[in-house]
Amino acid sequence: MNILHLDCSPRGQDSESRRLSHRIVEHLRRQAPAALLVRRAIGDGGLAHIDANYALGQHSATAEVAPRGAVATSDALIEELEKADVVVIGTPMHNLSLPSVLKAWIDHVVRARAAPSA
Repeated sequence: MNILHLDCSPRGQDSESRRLSHRIVEHLRRQAPAALLVRRAIGDGGLAHIDANYALGQHSATAEVAPRGAVATSDALIEELEKADVVVIGTPMHNLSLPSVLKAWIDHVVRARAAPSA
């Protein structure tokens, strides 16, 4: 089993959503001790939003889009998601909604002509 754990809180170790999602991940690992775990802390501000190169690829099926910037990040995130059997998302609510960093992650992994096949 491959587990992808997304931590979306900017509070890091002090985050309640991180503590809860960590407990879920630990439960899964007890059920499958050989599980591979990939943790992605996106709440720390390290995940950039999409850029012009990414947008060009979204609007043209024939455009040659170089795998740099947001496209390279998107490719890596899609690969992580495709390899995952289980995705655990630890996220707070900001202003009665998801944090923008989780929306940015979704923008990266739900990409025209490149989104996961499953």
